Amino acid sequence: MLNAKNKTFTIIIHALIMTSMLFVSCKKRTEVYVISPLEKVFKDTIPKSRLPKKVRLMCASNEFESAQFVIKSNVKLENVSVRLTKLVNDENGCEISQDNLCWNFVGFVPVKRNTSDAECGEHEYIPEGELLRRAPFDCPDPLLEEEKLFIEANRSQPVWITAFVPSGTPPGIYRGNVTVVTSIGEEIMPIELTVFPFELPKQRHLYITNWFEIGHIAKAHKVVEFSEEFWEILGRYAKNLAQHRQNVIFTPWQLVKVYQEKNGELIFDYTNFDRFVETFQQAGASDRIELYHIAHHGKGGRAGKEIILYKVEFIDRDTGKKITQPGDQGLAALLEDLYHHLQAKGWLEKTIIHVEDGFTICPSAYARRKNHRCYRQHRI
Repeated sequence: MLNAKNKTFTIIIHALIMTSMLFVSCKKRTEVYVISPLEKVFKDTIPKSRLPKKVRLMCASNEFESAQFVIKSNVKLENVSVRLTKLVNDENGCEISQDNLCWNFVGFVPVKRNTSDAECGEHEYIPEGELLRRAPFDCPDPLLEEEKLFIEANRSQPVWITAFVPSGTPPGIYRGNVTVVTSIGEEIMPIELTVFPFELPKQRHLYITNWFEIGHIAKAHKVVEFSEEFWEILGRYAKNLAQHRQNVIFTPWQLVKVYQEKNGELIFDYTNFDRFVETFQQAGASDRIELYHIAHHGKGGRAGKEIILYKVEFIDRDTGKKITQPGDQGLAALLEDLYHHLQAKGWLEKTIIHVEDGFTICPSAYARRKNHRCYRQHRI
């Protein structure tokens, strides 16, 4: 049995241990760890295992490469920002300057519903392994321009690093640091970039297309379509696509405005169409012009037997009202004039046309003959 003195001593020791444990658990701390740029980091992402605390990149000269790391804290962080140092090769003293390195906080897009079974093409349902997450959820996607951010406690905030290795950079390992600056202190991680002993050619030999809709760009940036603000933002997209070796521009033929005069004559206005193409041409991202598809699936979708031409809208010059023409009539006039316009601009030889979004799986002989006649009529 303990006497009163020993009892008091034991109680004091226990109290000190509990106080120490409470202090450790309440200590403000920030965790920074590296994760593959191919992984989606959600706000509630918890690392499955101990992850590295060194940013590693590998690429050739004249190439962009990306990395991703995560910031997480047990308290709210204010005015969080990131600093990158230049990268230095210790063996030869060569450098990759800070101008060739950048970082962005990754933003989140609210997803209110998942893709429905009716929208998944030839599948009758969405394969289990292809669903990212059950809605509703916030999906990490855009690279934000904000240089400072608030991060809520216990929330994972991904950060994107982009490095460009200039042409002529000697091969080897280049090292530097990334510093995460927060309201409770700084966290420093090393960066290691391995440059391979070869270089990507400036001339691109593989044609790559990425689809996007200009209406979504205007909506995301809260600008009016075809305003000067819109064209300035689109030019930045074009420059970014060119930097990442994208060289086929998905071009809506609907950019051509069609006016119908009193006598029934059709006048084609190529103002927006030309400026769109020229914006990407000036950025170096239009080795090929891919015209938006002119047809879509009918009943049954990709599993059906029907392909339908898109309708074309004319604008009545006098009333300003829109007149909808069936595809087999409206497209004939539009594509015929567009053919000659592309020829006059010197763009015809690099223009390809997207017929529709995936051919039907089981076309009938009648459908094949009908489509063939249509394609010949419209110079496809």
